[in-house]
Amino acid sequence: MQTSQSKIDRNSSTAHRHRWLAILALAGWLTSVAACAQNYDGKPDPSFGIPGLGWSNYAYTGASFATAVARQSDGKILAAGTSTLASGHTLVIVMRLNTSGFLDTSFGAGTGSVPGVGTYFFSSADFAAPTDESASAIAVQSDGKIVVAGTFTASAGGGTGGLLFRLLPSGAVDASFGSDGGAQFLDCDSQSSLAAIALLPDNRILTAGTGQKYVGGTSADFCVVLHDANGHPLIQKFVDFSDGTAGVKDNASAIAVSGNRVVVAGSAQGRPQHLGGSNDTNFAVAAFTLPNLDLDSGFGTNPATQPGLAIIPFDGQFPGGESADACRAVAISVDGGIVLGGEAYVTTASGTVSYWAVAKLYSNGIINAGFGGAPVPGEKIGIYQSIGAYNGIGSLVLQQNSISNNTEDHIRENIIFGGNAYSFFQGNAPADFGIHRMLFNGDPDSTFGSAGNVIFSPGSEPGNGSPQYVTALLLDGNRPLVVGVNYTASNVDFLFLRLQNDKLFGDGF
Repeated sequence: MQTSQSKIDRNSSTAHRHRWLAILALAGWLTSVAACAQNYDGKPDPSFGIPGLGWSNYAYTGASFATAVARQSDGKILAAGTSTLASGHTLVIVMRLNTSGFLDTSFGAGTGSVPGVGTYFFSSADFAAPTDESASAIAVQSDGKIVVAGTFTASAGGGTGGLLFRLLPSGAVDASFGSDGGAQFLDCDSQSSLAAIALLPDNRILTAGTGQKYVGGTSADFCVVLHDANGHPLIQKFVDFSDGTAGVKDNASAIAVSGNRVVVAGSAQGRPQHLGGSNDTNFAVAAFTLPNLDLDSGFGTNPATQPGLAIIPFDGQFPGGESADACRAVAISVDGGIVLGGEAYVTTASGTVSYWAVAKLYSNGIINAGFGGAPVPGEKIGIYQSIGAYNGIGSLVLQQNSISNNTEDHIRENIIFGGNAYSFFQGNAPADFGIHRMLFNGDPDSTFGSAGNVIFSPGSEPGNGSPQYVTALLLDGNRPLVVGVNYTASNVDFLFLRLQNDKLFGDGF
């Protein structure tokens, strides 16, 4: 009996060990699968656009420049831009793609253009008839209506103004929007332009751009407008980073909203409070609070004297000189921090070159010293290929990554941006699509492309073909999708590229 019991115990112990080994093996396999599922490779998605290539290229009658992209709730892709007519004048062009990357032929009906493409031109009794119109931003309201922002130039005197209009889901102009047959014209202090759109949950519209004025010379300020859901202006605010200095230009380029906070980013020139009054141009951020678009008194590098404003120079990155910096993109992270992307120009003995430039701020506008590294904590500069290149960021998104390295980690977001990737000095080689992914701390994501970079040139090796560059970027599901400009032998076209998200599952878990 004793022997039998011992045998049972041994068999039971062996069975337990086998079960534990099986559990551990399964856990290891799941860990391996999860790691592989997070191994984003950044290659073109062969299921998008031209079969097997992952990209699509669309021409219109004239040179067409893509400037903005948006995703509908059904996954269809909208892209807005500007097309040049044979007369030399420009108008707004909007394309819609199916999820497969091909033109949606149900879009554009009634707009007088080819299926899948809409072209738009407006006039206003309040302004001289505009002769040129361009688009800079696009967004989709919760009911599927499409809002487009941009700029018009009037024929009399060449004055400019902001243009905001709305399309029905079919692509036809929504005549119920604005004050001029589907459009709303804006004049932010004599001349203006719109660069960015953000939508609030109730479909009210925020626009950001530049308002120009004349004070002893041409000056410019950030101009931020809150509109109702039908485009009518409710609140308009100006931001002058130079304390009224004449001839100084501040240009807003991007907008982001989180809760009741509105962040507008761009560039500010000639800061008296920076480096003894130098006239270089720096990244600039203004933070507002809803509902009244008041500047946030708790935000900024000098909240006591300039509440709500922050200046982020990249001068310390370049020994012996300052740079002209231009912020093009902004995003707000899950913890309220702010990520900025653009370019930093520097003059060398061989000429002027530029670098992609990224900065990270805490929610109060102070630089996040845990990002980037030497020589300036909180900032990161880089170059895609060779020394002497011209590189810049046109758009930026944050991609959540829930992999934790220790118990104190929370969801941390990768930073994906797209823009220019020139191989040599500007003018000596064409630009390529340049897309980069960095980790939350500024390090390149080695699992994406080559050392974090994807350099894309359709039909030829990077640096050897026609110029192309990224102008806008979004996450399609969790796959990076970019739109940009492609110069071909006969035209200038919209170019779309979607990248794979991971090696195993294609679109992640």
